[in-house]
Amino acid sequence: MMNEDIYNVIFMISAVLFNLLIAMVYQYVRIDKLDIIKKIGVPMALLIIPFSLTLLEFIKAEKSINLIIGLIIVIVYLLIEFLMDMVFKYDFRSKTIPHIMYIMVLYMALYSLIVIAFDISDIYGYIVSVCFWILLGSLISLIVSNKRIKSNLQR
Repeated sequence: MMNEDIYNVIFMISAVLFNLLIAMVYQYVRIDKLDIIKKIGVPMALLIIPFSLTLLEFIKAEKSINLIIGLIIVIVYLLIEFLMDMVFKYDFRSKTIPHIMYIMVLYMALYSLIVIAFDISDIYGYIVSVCFWILLGSLISLIVSNKRIKSNLQR
């Protein structure tokens, strides 16, 4: 039981970091600090390690297949992010279909994090949910800022 508790804490910290790092990216995009965004990619990619360790523990503990699949989705998202941004340096965000698919995988990963966190405990679920809402607030801030910039450019 003690071993499982450690992995639950590792998962929770990783899920919080996952959400908050993405929220930070949105804010740094908003203020046009691309050099900092590239630095955030490293800790984001490193989250593959704790999520993979947690996945192995979930498999060993014979957790629900839904939770295991959810964690695999999170890892797949991180791998896509790492490969496209850091290895291949492919600008998929400028192309509509790859960007839409990327966004779908991102939100499947975010949903999975919340579901897994609530499965561990209600407190973990609420903490990860609050971080998700911070991420959404950050995204809304970015969208509103971009609309203001476009509106000012058209004047």
